[in-house]
Amino acid sequence: GTWMCDNHDQVFKSTDDGATWAEAYDTANAPLSEDRYRIRGIAYSTYNGTSRWVVFATYTGNTRIIYAPASDTTSWTVATLQNLISGLNRHIAAGGGTVIMCQSDNFCRSTDGGQDWTAYTSNTDDLPRSDARGLATDGNGTWVVVHDSGRVSINASDGAPGNWVEQTGVQDSG
Repeated sequence: GTWMCDNHDQVFKSTDDGATWAEAYDTANAPLSEDRYRIRGIAYSTYNGTSRWVVFATYTGNTRIIYAPASDTTSWTVATLQNLISGLNRHIAAGGGTVIMCQSDNFCRSTDGGQDWTAYTSNTDDLPRSDARGLATDGNGTWVVVHDSGRVSINASDGAPGNWVEQTGVQDSG
């Protein structure tokens, strides 16, 4: 029954299946403390029995991930980032403790519920195409990235680097 959505620099939360909404976070507040950050995506993750909301925000090339326990969305923490991908990213999804973001042929992955992140941008680790447009998971270790022209890449190894495979037989419908 709990939902989160964003509107530019704010995150809103509903605890009654969307009937009513209240502000859960504003980027002008700590830990970001800058109202020019824009929320680009939200994911719900579970790791070691703890559920949390993971929020991706950008401002003039700066990328930040913040997270809060699902039980206390007034307590946000900045994630540890290592060479995070471009602020142009708008694709984030979570399945269990794994959270992934993708943009172009690059992706970032967290395996601890959005707390610590690593970027994968080398030719052997990244996505097989340079036009990622959407991301989803079944929550059981299989991840799907949709590319331009209807192309699809799948990773059945919980998003592990070097395991993205473009599917054959997918054709441009246009």
